[in-house]
Amino acid sequence: MTQEYFFLACGLLSAALSTCAYLPYMRDMVNGAARPLCSTWLIWSILASISASANIAEGASGSLLFVCVQAGFTVLIFLMSLLPDVTALWHGQLYRAR
Repeated sequence: MTQEYFFLACGLLSAALSTCAYLPYMRDMVNGAARPLCSTWLIWSILASISASANIAEGASGSLLFVCVQAGFTVLIFLMSLLPDVTALWHGQLYRAR
C-alpha cells in the first residue's frame, strides 16, 4: 500500500467516524431532546468552512474528506437550528405546527 492510498484510507475512516459523531446529536434534535444554539453553530460553521477552503486551496487529499464532512454537518446543524420545530419538519408537519 502506497503512502497516498494510506492517507486516503485514513481520510475515509476519519470521515466515517466524524459522521458517526454528528448523527446522535441530529437524532436528539429531531426527537426534541436537544436544541442547538444558532450563534454557536454559526461560528463553528464559519470556522469549518474556512478550514475546508484552506485545505482545498492547499491541495489536500485524504484530510480533505474529514474536513469537508465536518464542515458539511456543522452547516447542516446550523441550518436545522434555524427551523422553528425540527421534529415537525421531520414528520412533514412544519406548516401545521405553527
